[in-house]
Parts: sequence; C-alpha cells; structure tokens
Amino acid sequence: MSRIVHLALKVEDLERTTEFYQKVFGFKEMNTEKVRDHTSRHLSDGVLDVALIKYDAGTASAESKAAGEGPCIHHFAVEVDTSLPQPGRCSPTAARSSAIRASCR
Repeated sequence: MSRIVHLALKVEDLERTTEFYQKVFGFKEMNTEKVRDHTSRHLSDGVLDVALIKYDAGTASAESKAAGEGPCIHHFAVEVDTSLPQPGRCSPTAARSSAIRASCR
C-alpha cells in the first residue's frame, strides 16, 4: 500500500510552527540544520516526517520559489510497495515533476 511518509512545509515562523506541531499533534523534533539558503527542521510522530523549511530573507533561488510565495506545501514523498514501473499509474500531469517522472519510469 502506498502512503505519504514525508511532508515538507515552507513556513514563515519556524519556532511558532514547531511549537504548534509539538503541542497540537505531539510531534518531536528530530533535527535542525542549515542547508544552503534555508533552515530545515524535521519533526516526527514516529510515522510521518514533517520538514519545516524557513528560507533566509532575500533568498531568490529557484528552489525557494518553486512551491510559490509564502507558506505552502513545498514537497512530499510517497512510499510505495514496489520500485517497478506500473503502466498507467502516473498521469502526464504528475509526470511533469522531475522527481515524479523519475519514479514513474
């Protein structure tokens, strides 16, 4: 069975968002690190990995703008039962993303 195992959210306030996920959903902080032009904080409930991404002020990288302006879902990962291609499982719309296209071959 396929399931979402990772969700990355672009946030404006890393500390406030962290506190919300910890208090409301019981997530625990796993690690925080500076990566290129952003800080990435990973939280987990033991099943789902949630990455909170806070871009540095003034960042104009393609990655920082890819998901849109302001807080939003940045990307997600789906765990599947098999790595073998399954004809008809990926739509042309989904295949536009290089990450999805690579997994649909």
